[in-house]
Amino acid sequence: MSSYPADYKKVISNISKPTMLLVGSDDEEFIADAYQPLFQANSQMDVSVIKDANHEWYFK
Repeated sequence: MSSYPADYKKVISNISKPTMLLVGSDDEEFIADAYQPLFQANSQMDVSVIKDANHEWYFK
């Protein structure tokens, strides 16, 4: 059983505060290219893909 909401698109559309989502281009857990199309309908979302970063990437 998934811990994610069944209607996750509705949850995304209800985000009402400015939100930045960072995803690594080499993320092995998620498909980085899928984020922009998914979140673009909500003007509060800003999606940034970090080149050559994976799921374990962090700021130094």
